[in-house]
Amino acid sequence: MELLHGMAAAQRSPRRVAPGDRVRLEIRTHPTEPGQAVEVEWRAVGGDGLPATGRVGARWDHNDHLGSVWHAEIGPFPGGVRVDYVVNGSCSDQRASSRSSFRVGPKIHLALVWHQHQPAYASVSRESPRG
Repeated sequence: MELLHGMAAAQRSPRRVAPGDRVRLEIRTHPTEPGQAVEVEWRAVGGDGLPATGRVGARWDHNDHLGSVWHAEIGPFPGGVRVDYVVNGSCSDQRASSRSSFRVGPKIHLALVWHQHQPAYASVSRESPRG
């Protein structure tokens, strides 16, 4: 059994986690086999140093040419914590795991404003300049 998570084919959403966000994990198992199970164990440590832990089962979504697709949700988490999580997969006597982590930080709202000022196209070589 092979577990895929944290890459283009199986991502975490949102990529940058803000306080109060629920985090959706997409997980892939390969090959597709009956009897598979996937769960996520997480541990969040904040500024006070006291960890919070949890475990959630992943829900099977569908099979495709890459294998089985699973989804799990963790959180929400307060700002400033570091969340470490392990995705565990099992099928018969096979086991696989994938570790990942993220830090919960503030959302950044960014606006790019482009103002292209046009000069006055006056012909200054004439007696009465016009644009």
